[in-house]
Amino acid sequence: MGVPITIEAASTRAMANCPISVWIKLKGLTMKLRKTLILSIITISILYANILLSQQENISVQKINDQLYQVTGGGSNSFFYISNYEVVVIDAKISTDYAKRMLEEINKITEKPVRYLLITHHDGDHTRGIPVFQPPVNIFMHKNAYNHLKEFQKEAKLNLDKLNIITFEKSINIQLSNDNLKLIYFGPGHTDGDIVIYIPKYKTVILGDLFFKSAIPYLHPESGGNTYELEKVLKQICKLEIDIVLSGHSEISSKKDLLDELNYLVKLQSLVSDFVNNGKTLDETIKGIPIDIFKNLGGFKRESSFKQNIIDFYNRIKKEK
Repeated sequence: MGVPITIEAASTRAMANCPISVWIKLKGLTMKLRKTLILSIITISILYANILLSQQENISVQKINDQLYQVTGGGSNSFFYISNYEVVVIDAKISTDYAKRMLEEINKITEKPVRYLLITHHDGDHTRGIPVFQPPVNIFMHKNAYNHLKEFQKEAKLNLDKLNIITFEKSINIQLSNDNLKLIYFGPGHTDGDIVIYIPKYKTVILGDLFFKSAIPYLHPESGGNTYELEKVLKQICKLEIDIVLSGHSEISSKKDLLDELNYLVKLQSLVSDFVNNGKTLDETIKGIPIDIFKNLGGFKRESSFKQNIIDFYNRIKKEK
């Protein structure tokens, strides 16, 4: 999930804030080309605004228990876990600058070295700080997340080939003296490479973007994310012994909060199933299930996320009939 910003009025505001002066004579251009050029300028402006916003954001550290800390600011939430001899970092921030600032905060709390970086999924606000974690740091992620990262590593200057990256498909354990961190892949959800980091000692899960508290789930279908599969993943997570739920963009949460998201998905699937069983088309189903039924849920790109949730359920239910 990227950093959300508010865009005001017309594209002229975006153009005015753009670091590149662009002057285009639209006369004589086709309407299609005009739209393409304008959209390109707006896109560049949005990216630039996101960078500026992230640069202005403060880093703060919140202690969860004697070993686990949450680091907010700089894109998504990150976390670090202090064991007897080393430190494990979970997610790498939106830029190398923020990753370095996070390491500075860690060094204020412990002199133990960072030996592991765990990546929950490939989104840029969780991964663009990866190059800061040079060998001997071992970097763990699902193989699908790694494949997505390779697609934009040149643009993001990740230099993955120079890093100690370990990928896996199902699950893997990180043994830390007397501590054990479980990295589990239950299947596609937000993307097709989301992992769950489970700390049995503290009955804690770290979920990346698989969970948004009191929000309609936001997915990346272009990266294999799917609402139908997300429901199955959350059911598996809820079978774990959990007290604390941590994620990329929410405050510290509980298992009840996780169950609330699961219950939303169960209810929505039931509603969509009724429409499919009554022979309704996808458009009729989308129009027939008002988002106001779930007015207590907010979320990033709320309306489009809700529509995507319906589409995923509809297509899967239709396929299985």
